[in-house]
Order: sequence, then structure tokens, then C-alpha cells
Amino acid sequence: MRPGLSLALAVLATASAARADDLVASGGDESLVIERISKGSIEAVYQEPAYDVTANRAGALAWAWSDPTTLWVVRKDDAQLSVTRIIARKAEPPREITLADFQLKREPTPVMIPADNDYQPPIDPTIPPSLVVTRSGQIWLYRCVAYPRREACKLGYLRLDKPAPFTTRRPPDERNDEPELPGVPAPPGYTAALKTVKVRGLTFRGAECKGPHGEWVSNALYEVWPPENANYVDPKSLAEWAQVRVIQVDWVRTSPPVARFVEKKRSQTFITYVEDCTEMHPAPILLDGGRWIDGALVRRDDGSELGPLHGGDHIAVAPRP
Repeated sequence: MRPGLSLALAVLATASAARADDLVASGGDESLVIERISKGSIEAVYQEPAYDVTANRAGALAWAWSDPTTLWVVRKDDAQLSVTRIIARKAEPPREITLADFQLKREPTPVMIPADNDYQPPIDPTIPPSLVVTRSGQIWLYRCVAYPRREACKLGYLRLDKPAPFTTRRPPDERNDEPELPGVPAPPGYTAALKTVKVRGLTFRGAECKGPHGEWVSNALYEVWPPENANYVDPKSLAEWAQVRVIQVDWVRTSPPVARFVEKKRSQTFITYVEDCTEMHPAPILLDGGRWIDGALVRRDDGSELGPLHGGDHIAVAPRP
């Protein structure tokens, strides 16, 4: 074999092997952990404490990948924010974020949301800071800069990767990290189909899922099916539910069975995942080699367990090169 061709094949083999691994940042109440997921193992390669207001513990509050090797982390210590980059699993010195960065002289006072029937508002109604990543790799930190009215928050955006003017407009071309999941055949013994119901002069277009352990109906149908359920819903709410249409229902995983309900309300689209036709489920996240993340658990393509993520169920997967 010619030397040049041998070298090219070696490089290709190395690149293919690298692509077979995924870097996943996951966190919860205790810690943020970066793990390398390969065919047969889950290896923790970086860890730091997570922010916990109840334990008065400083730590990671939010995180996002800007490229295959760079994780940006927002940290909080009491009221103080800072941001750091973790490149190749090594944290850089943090940058302190001040009120002046967001053109604020004082911390805005959040609007307290009153209790409404069975709904109890959070103890802390402050919307936490987080990150926006664009398709070109721009990274923006956002936080509330004002609470102009009840249940509303005006957001401000600060670019972190390069100097840019502060803005209150959400960055365009935001990267969509929602999983693009291909449909799969229905698992044996399970069905999922669209269903239309007419109640009290209104048409409700929903869907239902049935399996050996139970059944699930989309939110709008739950309010009106069986029809006597509608007697407990006021006319205005019924009219609102009639605006919600399920336009697609299919399967995305067979073991365990996970169905996908795609709903539309005017120009908005919502996706709900349901496991075993009995309970709502986090969106499955596909990894290389057919592996996938099921909540805070990593599964092989056949559904068998590879192992848990050690951080938690707040998950960010590094984009592939």
C-alpha cells in the first residue's frame, strides 16, 4: 500500500473512532458532570458543584456547548454571576458578570405571582439566567432586566464570545437543539392514532395511544373524553382547547415504547413524548452508534441499559464536528 494512502486511511479511522464517542454535560441538584459516552462505557471527565440556593452552595447554574469541545458555564454565588469556558475538559478563569453589563443600576424586583386555585407559584419567581447559542457558534447570556407586568419578564442579552452591544432582542439564527427523531414501527401490542371528537358544538382534534399497561390521550381530548368531562370545563377554556390540534402521532422508540404527539396552536408547535402509553417522557436524545439518552439514563440501540448519567437530567450534548 502506498504510504500516502496508508496515512489517509489511518487518519480516517481515527476520525471515525472519535465520532463514535459523545460528550454530554449533565447536571442536577449536586453537580455538573461532563461524560464521554462510547460503545461500552460512560466515563466522567470533568465535574464541578451545581448551584443550590437551599444549601447556600455556589456552583454551575446553566451550561451550553458552542462547539464540539467548548462548554460555557454560568455560575452563581449568592447574587453574583460569573461565566467560564471549559475547553478540552479544562476550565478557564471565570469572568465576573455585573449589573452594569446589563445596563442595570440595581437588581430588578420580580413580580410575585398570586396563587390560583390549585396552582402554587414558586417560592422564588425570578427567572434564572441562561444561555443562547446561534448556529454560527455565538454565545449569549440572558437574564431578566425588568418585570414590566404580571407574569412577564423583559430579557437582556450579553454576548460572551466576542464584544457586542447589549441588546434586548433575542439573537437571530438560534441553534435548535431539539432532537430530530426518525419514526419507527409501532411496538408489538401498541397503537397510536389521531382521534377527532365533537362535544358541545366544538371539534377537538387529538390523538390517543393504547398499550398493554394503559392508554394516553392528548391534552385537549383529556378535557372532553369521555364527553361528560366537558361538563367540568368552562366554555372559554373549551374554546381554547379546541384551538389545539394534534397533527401527527407516531413512535420514536420501541424499547421502551415512546410515542410522539405533535400539536399545533395557531403558529406554535408543541411536542409531547409519552412512554408506554402511561406517562409523559423527556424527549429521547440520540447519540452515536444508536445509543440514546432516556431521561438521565443511557441506553443502547436495543433499549438495554448502558448506565446512568452521573450529573442529572439537565442535559446538553456537544455538537458533532
